[in-house]
Amino acid sequence: MYLLYNILLLIGAVVGVPFFLGKMLFTGKYRMSFRGKLGFIPTPIRDKMKGEPRIWINAVSVGEVIAASSIVRALKEIYPRACLILSTGTETGQKMAKKMVKEATAYIYCPLDFPWTVGKVLGKVKPDLFITTETELWPNLLRIAKGSGVKTMLANGRISERSYGRYLKTRFFWSKVLENLDLVSMISDTDAERIKTMGARPERVSVNGNSKYDALVGQTEPHFEIEMIG
Repeated sequence: MYLLYNILLLIGAVVGVPFFLGKMLFTGKYRMSFRGKLGFIPTPIRDKMKGEPRIWINAVSVGEVIAASSIVRALKEIYPRACLILSTGTETGQKMAKKMVKEATAYIYCPLDFPWTVGKVLGKVKPDLFITTETELWPNLLRIAKGSGVKTMLANGRISERSYGRYLKTRFFWSKVLENLDLVSMISDTDAERIKTMGARPERVSVNGNSKYDALVGQTEPHFEIEMIG
């Protein structure tokens, strides 16, 4: 299953290389994030990663960063001495993160979901807890993190009706991916039922609203305190 996924990823990367190189050469896009996506983290950024527990929060683009800002602030209040690493997948997301989420200890780019890039970043970040947001379910990242003893969580989870239909067609795969999540926090009852149908264990799923609008601390502190860090 994962072998097929990784083969398809590799094919997609080979096909997409000319496009991305063209963008980098002629527009400058992706230049800032290219090395980070391949698993490179500059030494000055690694030197900032101090504190315990070490929590990696992944928010790919601007919308996810807005939602993650509440999560990072809540974590800072709960764990004042924590090392909070915030990753983004886009350069605009990274700019927004640095501007909006001052509580983060360090900012990195989310690696491409190849086993070797994911393993490289996990080896440098060494998180106790990995939190991914909304619909960012990266199979290799979750599998390798879980296999390395990292606690894993989906926060602010949502499954659109359109995506839900596609997920159900490949439920045999996503049910295995969701096994790697220790805690699944969804924004609504509908989203919670959808992810359960996809294969998430019901006892791991909770509904905590949308962190873009709700006060996250009072709703989710027990989960972080008991289930995640333990």
